[in-house]
This record gives sequence, C-alpha cells and structure tokens, in this order.
Amino acid sequence: MRLDHDLLTPGRAATSKASTDGATQRQKIVIREHADLQDVIDKGDVLSGSSLGGAAFCRGGRFSGGHDTAMIYRTFKCPNGILRIGFTPGNGSGRTVTGRWKVLSGTRAFKGMRGSGRIQTRFGAGSQPAEARETFRGSVFR
Repeated sequence: MRLDHDLLTPGRAATSKASTDGATQRQKIVIREHADLQDVIDKGDVLSGSSLGGAAFCRGGRFSGGHDTAMIYRTFKCPNGILRIGFTPGNGSGRTVTGRWKVLSGTRAFKGMRGSGRIQTRFGAGSQPAEARETFRGSVFR
C-alpha cells in the first residue's frame, strides 16, 4: 500500500491508494528542537524549520525524553499525534555529537510510521551543559 502525503499533513483528509507494485512512499523528515537538559527527564520545544514531506512538522509541539543503558528517547507531542523516537549518540568533536535515530512508535497521524536517520546534537556552554540544539534528519514511511 502506498500512502499519500495527505496522511501525514495536519488538517487534510486521510486517504490511501493501493499500489500494484507494493511500493512504499518515503518522506524526508527534519526535526529541530531545543532541549532543556537540567532535569532527569529531558524536555523542550520543537523549533520552526522542522518538516515532514515538505510540510511543517509538529508546529508548536513539545517533547519529553529520558534514557536507559541502550538508548536516549524523545516523545514528540504534536497537535496531530505523538511520535516516539530513540537514538544512540555516536561520534563527537568538541560540543557536537552525531548518532543514529529510529522511530519507535506513533499515534494518530504517526501510527504505523517507521524510519530512521542521523541526529546532530550541539551542546551549550559549560562542563555540564544545561541545554542543546538537536537536529534529526532522515526518512519515514508506512
């Protein structure tokens, strides 16, 4: 089944079209956010410039997050659903760290979504930074 762009765009009707070749439509996703790292649970805001398939992503949204021994989590609370992703920090240079992320789950407009990509984190000043700017880039599909 191929999904139309309208399925992931807030305020549009959800429609789908059957495809004879079973191809899945991938969409580019960019999530920019400001993270407050002062508490045990990370939290922050989704920033302008975030997009999904050419449309704004999670305008006015917020996220919360945490971690375990294997992964760091972000749960984006958007007007049209919740998207939960996980990532592992990888290589870094100075105050910038990169890594890989993947979709873990979603509700409503994000239900059944899969995908992955790269994350870049830029930490604020100090030996124990209290904030960071994160950018998730990749592709998603159903």
